[in-house]
Amino acid sequence: MRKSKNVNSSALQKCADEIAEWSSKNELTLNTGKTKSMTLNLKTPPTTETIKIDQNEIEDVDSFRLLGVTLDTHITFAPHVENITSTCRSKCHGLTKMKRYGVDKNSLVLAYRANILSVVKYAAPAWYPYVTENSKLQLESIQKLALKIIYPEMDHYEQRLYAAKLEKLNDDLEMTCIIYTQKKADIHCDVLPKSKPQQRRSQRLSASTTQTIAHHTAKASKCPFIKYGKLL
Repeated sequence: MRKSKNVNSSALQKCADEIAEWSSKNELTLNTGKTKSMTLNLKTPPTTETIKIDQNEIEDVDSFRLLGVTLDTHITFAPHVENITSTCRSKCHGLTKMKRYGVDKNSLVLAYRANILSVVKYAAPAWYPYVTENSKLQLESIQKLALKIIYPEMDHYEQRLYAAKLEKLNDDLEMTCIIYTQKKADIHCDVLPKSKPQQRRSQRLSASTTQTIAHHTAKASKCPFIKYGKLL
């Protein structure tokens, strides 16, 4: 994977040769059939530059999957959202089948959390901060579909959310990213000695996290279907 600006093909080929040489010395075999090349470029279309390893050309791609997350050249993660949306909509059919066999609503919600929500939230801090508004709507549609299957008698999405004791999916993803960031900051602060500017930054981050959590709590308290933490 490479940035397209100020990088020429000879430099890239040299890096590939060094990787192949290191692998050979350490008795490791590179699978060139599974090796891909991708250019990261936010503005203009990437230029195709052929890279070879052991005389085999490496395929240049616009997106590829790495550890369960689909990366793309423009870092929008739109292909990743497409993939998980397709997967989760297929899994929603499982909820329909379970309901036909008489599974109760609480068990259906548990199944949704375990089999669908877990797929959406996988590695969320790595990709969710970069998605577009359209992708966020696409993500929210997953939860709307699942809850409509579980609670068809309710008319409003907010009613179904509180019946299932869930937040809006995008709010949940945002909170997941914030908590992850705060934990990483806390670990960093515990390991390394902090200068005064770092201390001030840590305090600002902690205050920002607290304000965000308070914001989400305030939004929940204004919902007409919930009062004092209980469903009406």
